[in-house]
Amino acid sequence: MEPKNIFIIEDSKIISELIKLNLKKSFNSRFFLYNNCDDAFTDISTLKPDLLLLDYHYSNKSLFYQNALEFLKAFRRKYKTPVIVFSGDKEDFKKKNLLKYGVVNFIEKDDDLFFENLTISIKNFNRTFWNRF
Repeated sequence: MEPKNIFIIEDSKIISELIKLNLKKSFNSRFFLYNNCDDAFTDISTLKPDLLLLDYHYSNKSLFYQNALEFLKAFRRKYKTPVIVFSGDKEDFKKKNLLKYGVVNFIEKDDDLFFENLTISIKNFNRTFWNRF
C-alpha cells in the first residue's frame, strides 16, 4: 500500500513541481501543492492527506506558521499524519526538535540526491507503516 493523498508544502512553485514530477515516477498518488502551511492547514480536515512533505522555512513573513516546527506544534494537537521535512539548513537542533513532533525523516534539500532521498524515505516508510493495515 502507498499514500493516496500527498501534500507538498513548499514556497517555491518550481521545487514543488519537481518534487511532484519525481514522486509520480514511483507513486500512484494524488498530489496537492501548497505554498505555505497556512493554506495547507485549511484543507487537511477535508482532503485527509496520508503524508505531508514539508519545507522547513517560508519566505512570506505575514504567515501565521513561519516554519515547520510552528506548524507541527499545532498540527500534532489534532492529527497523526506522517510528516517528512526537508530544508536547505543542516542544523542538528532543528532535526531534534522536529523529531519530538513525530517527523518521520529530515532530508537536506541542497543535497544532490534530494529527490532520490525523498523517494527512498517514502518507500522505506511505506514498508513499515502502511503495510501494517
